[in-house]
Amino acid sequence: MITIIKRGTKDVTTCKTCGCVFAYEREDVINEDTDNYKAFREYVTCPQCNTEVVLRQVK
Repeated sequence: MITIIKRGTKDVTTCKTCGCVFAYEREDVINEDTDNYKAFREYVTCPQCNTEVVLRQVK
């Protein structure tokens, strides 16, 4: 029988600028508040071209 010892923590995304497919973990995600107190965005930085890849954004 196969049993999960520890659930995976990595997510995979693709950079829309250079096409790099990379994995990231929760601690790699940067949370940024915007001007509006209800608005924010979460992003990771592409390891190939250093573009901010937005994961979630609330305006």
